[in-house]
Amino acid sequence: MNKTIIAWATHTCNVVHGCSKPAAVPRHVLDVAESVSGPIDPKWLKDGTSPECIRCYAENLSNRRGWTPKPWTERNAEDNVQLHPERFREFRKLPLGDISLPPSQRTRVFVCSMGDWGHRLVPDSFRRDMLKAMADTPHIYMCLTKRPDVAAAMEVDWPENVWLGTTCGHPATKWRLEFLRRSRAKTRFVSMEPMLASMLPLNLDGLHQVIVGGESGSGFRPMRMEWVREVRDVCADKGVAFFMKQAANFQTERGCYVVEKDGTCRQYRQFPGELSPPVIVQPDNPAKHRELFPVLG
Repeated sequence: MNKTIIAWATHTCNVVHGCSKPAAVPRHVLDVAESVSGPIDPKWLKDGTSPECIRCYAENLSNRRGWTPKPWTERNAEDNVQLHPERFREFRKLPLGDISLPPSQRTRVFVCSMGDWGHRLVPDSFRRDMLKAMADTPHIYMCLTKRPDVAAAMEVDWPENVWLGTTCGHPATKWRLEFLRRSRAKTRFVSMEPMLASMLPLNLDGLHQVIVGGESGSGFRPMRMEWVREVRDVCADKGVAFFMKQAANFQTERGCYVVEKDGTCRQYRQFPGELSPPVIVQPDNPAKHRELFPVLG
């Protein structure tokens, strides 16, 4: 368990470390994907094509520090995916605050920031034990996966304090939202990080929060601010919480605001059931503001 600079969480805990980069559209969900997005280009059916995963920060960090031995391909999954059930005990070490407080004032644990608990090498029994450990320690747990079809198939009572999320930052992976809706989780969120294209049209029925973020690190792919505003406006129309994590930038957690057409910067930190109004802020670096965040029509 570690404290984190990730703005939408307070801690991270990697009960699963390691992953393999999935196909944008696995063949077993092709019918659902086509019902959402129409005919699927065959290029998205190959392992490693999920657009959000191509430049995986967790893979780069894990391989650089020796935490995983090989590139995160499907062929290497058995060597890289590590289960840590002993870390369930870490949940009990966090002080339990007032659970009646709104989410912004609660302990929020990002589960598996360096892996995916929905991976095929994670047994169902492990996932059930994970949920039980979370139910017994009622912090807010934000369980993010790129495999929401696995979560949707879990025939368990989903604890109230466990939020289920999926990553969807490209139109090719919109099918994940449908499986997120089908799950038994009481609170469902979407991480559009990295956001790599316009997400319109966007169906947010049955969802409770959208987190938007640009890619960070050397060679980051751009995120246009107009894409962010489009999602923000859909959230506002549907009463869905909107959280602006960061702009696309070399440094993480920079440009944590929406830039309006007139250049105004608005910071959004909304959570499910807590639709607080945005705060007008000053840009991180006024001298480079126009260069990093052009005013888009």
